[in-house]
Amino acid sequence: MPRSRTDRIGDDVLNTALAACALLYWGSSTPALECAIHLLLTEQRRDGSWPRAALYYSGPKKLYAWGSEELITGFCLEALLRYRILVPLVKRIHKLSGILTRQEQDGRRPVVA
Repeated sequence: MPRSRTDRIGDDVLNTALAACALLYWGSSTPALECAIHLLLTEQRRDGSWPRAALYYSGPKKLYAWGSEELITGFCLEALLRYRILVPLVKRIHKLSGILTRQEQDGRRPVVA
């Protein structure tokens, strides 16, 4: 079944992983990030690696490219690890922010426990 363009951020697994890392560095938790993480998980091979993709091209004609399964796997693992660590934290911060805003709107003094 062909994939829709809405389930990835980049053109391939590498660009999707890099974009997911960038969103996570910014503390973003968007539907696009969720789709990117899902794509990374579904594209992982049985041996734990991800497909090779070109990271660097030589010259404007892109005649030669360099990349490896190991390099791409490293970026995918970074995105998945950052997601596992940061997304629960970002969601807790947003929840706390909403609680504090409601307390201020109700005229109560915000209390952080």
